[in-house]
Amino acid sequence: MTPEQHTEKARKYCAYRERCSREVSDRLRQLGAEEALRQQIINRLKEEGFLDDQRFAKLYARGKFLNNQWGKVKIKAELLSRGIDDTHIMQALSEIDQQQYSEMLRAILNKKYHSIREKNRTNPEERTAAYAIQKGYEPGLVWQSLKEAIK
Repeated sequence: MTPEQHTEKARKYCAYRERCSREVSDRLRQLGAEEALRQQIINRLKEEGFLDDQRFAKLYARGKFLNNQWGKVKIKAELLSRGIDDTHIMQALSEIDQQQYSEMLRAILNKKYHSIREKNRTNPEERTAAYAIQKGYEPGLVWQSLKEAIK
């Protein structure tokens, strides 16, 4: 493939949905592009507006929070694994409304707690907290919210 064909493939890849630089680099590597060419293409896509890691981080954080009900810890870990800069991650997480975050956590805890209690399982509080922590919510906030949610 020529460099222009690689660039066009990358544009289409980015146009389909929002991507981060690492995803585009990995895709170009699969297509057989060398490291120097991959970096040139990524820089060009950034200039053209096809690629923006900060925009990706914001959309990813909002989507995972609203659709998958993930907590900030899990979202941050996923963004770090995708090579997103800490400043972009912190800005993306700061855009999650704190009141909505707390309400989502309480709803998750309430639903999980009552489903565990209906099955007569032991330690419903611990199991509920473990579930929320696994979804990426902060342990201190989970235990505090759990006391409020199961009243």
